[in-house]
Amino acid sequence: MKSVDLLHKFVQIVPEFEKHWEAERKYNCEPEGHFTLHALCSELSQCFREHYRVLTEVQLAELFEFIELNLVEPGAEETKLDNALCTCFLENICAINFLDIFFKVCKWNIKTKTIKRFLSHFAQLIRVSCYRPY
Repeated sequence: MKSVDLLHKFVQIVPEFEKHWEAERKYNCEPEGHFTLHALCSELSQCFREHYRVLTEVQLAELFEFIELNLVEPGAEETKLDNALCTCFLENICAINFLDIFFKVCKWNIKTKTIKRFLSHFAQLIRVSCYRPY
C-alpha cells in the first residue's frame, strides 16, 4: 500500500486525523512532500490517543479490522505496512490507557493477530519497566 493511500484510508476511518496530519505534516514529510507508512502510523497513534474516547464504535471497529487485515501471520515475512502498524501504531497506543483501549478493542471480536500483537507490545513495555535499573 502506498503512503498516500494509507493516509486516505486513515482519514476515511478517523476524520479527525486529517487536521492532526496537516498540523504535523511539516515534521513527517520530506522536502518533496513524500512521507512514509511509519510516519503516518506514528501520527495516527498520537491522534488516536487524543481522540479514542470520542471515536464511535463503528470507527474503532473499522480501524482495528483494517489493522487485522494488514497484519501478517506470525512467522510470515513482514511487510512494510505490517511493520509500520505494529511498531508505530500498536506499540505507541499500548504505552497509555492500555486497559481502556484493550476493552474497547476486544468488544468487536478482533481476530487473534491484532490482540496477540497488542498484548505482546504491552508485555514488552512491562518487561522493560520492570527490569530498568534505577
